[in-house]
Amino acid sequence: MNVAIRLPFTNLRTRSYRLSWNVVVSIRLAKLSNLSEKITTFKVKDAETGKRLDNFLLSKFKNPASFVNKCIRKKHVKVCCPDGKRVPLSNRNNFRLESNMLVRVFNPDFVLKENKNETAQPTYGVPKSQAIITTKKKVKFPILYEDSDVLIIDKPAEIAVHRGSKTTASVFDELSMQYNSVDAHGETKLHVLHRLDKSTSGCLMFAKNRKAAQYFSEEFRNRSVKKLYVGTILAPSNHPIDPKLFEIDGLDLENAPATHNRRAGSLAICDLMTTKYGVRPGKSAHNAPNKNSNCKYFKKTQTFFFPLEVVNNGVRNPKTDTAKQNVIFQPITGAKHQIRALCAFYFRAPILGDKKYMRFSKVHNEMQFDDTRLHLHACMLSFLHPKTQKDVTVFSKIPNYISRYSNALSKADLKPYLEDIN
Repeated sequence: MNVAIRLPFTNLRTRSYRLSWNVVVSIRLAKLSNLSEKITTFKVKDAETGKRLDNFLLSKFKNPASFVNKCIRKKHVKVCCPDGKRVPLSNRNNFRLESNMLVRVFNPDFVLKENKNETAQPTYGVPKSQAIITTKKKVKFPILYEDSDVLIIDKPAEIAVHRGSKTTASVFDELSMQYNSVDAHGETKLHVLHRLDKSTSGCLMFAKNRKAAQYFSEEFRNRSVKKLYVGTILAPSNHPIDPKLFEIDGLDLENAPATHNRRAGSLAICDLMTTKYGVRPGKSAHNAPNKNSNCKYFKKTQTFFFPLEVVNNGVRNPKTDTAKQNVIFQPITGAKHQIRALCAFYFRAPILGDKKYMRFSKVHNEMQFDDTRLHLHACMLSFLHPKTQKDVTVFSKIPNYISRYSNALSKADLKPYLEDIN
């Protein structure tokens, strides 16, 4: 029998040697024996019924979410029925587990959670025995609202919500150490309800039990939770953003009514797609879907935006007649980089400090690079409490590097923007 032998860590194919069946069978049996030692099996408990597959694995292992999702896509995780048969269509991140199911993990790079006060660095390509374990100091975040069901913190900029391949510190890890995220039954106490970009600051919401997490998951799906953002862009001086100034294909604008204490705004309906190069416009110049083969995700987004008056605090550029202007955003849908991509591709005026989309700006001058911080802040969050069913509105103070471009950005000034828009 001719068997082609491949050298380890190379793509070079050596000569074909004639091996006997005994040698081939012994090699295969050795591989199977090594694989059986590296398989980790979990049984889904009754309390974990309905839990997503990726969240289930994150509660068991220390690896970052990006590594877990990659292993699920590559079918390194297998979901089986109690009788051992594989569950169809279970190799998805959002697959919902049922009671008594078996979850088998074939990747040896997964690191189990052993000590609650210890966290691991990302272990891409690092064997389990060589995983680096470090003890981190607790970092306290400002708490805006907390009770037995909900926790809302004031997230600082430049810290990610979850760990990834390039980030070892995250908000979730720090809060997990403070609140002992896993109880005696293996149930996760803290649940992330929504996410903010690493460079975005402001209100970040968590559920403190599974029942509250299910309630808010339905509320976000029904768009009952209202969020308000404030961002700074580079716009024409003394001319607030007007939909007529941006005649770009793919942007559908509808007027938003004004209230007794709020300026009239506009509803921007635009298509965004996620590619391997990042978020890009989902409409071409001919108002037809872009047939890009690299498109991974396509979504129609809706965002209310309310331009504020330009305040000349010494930031006007007389050469280009541009100035820094604050805009209030109320996203209706939720998509990756929704506000940042709207400003970059449709307004052609990216958020100041947005290194990822700054090159798509229509106006290029030195004012874009005055401050490297991302000028985007999640300032307000409004929801119905799961137990009392009362309106709860949480406000996060806007940083000075954003608020200095507007006259009034207090809680009383921003609350009218959260009113229902029919």
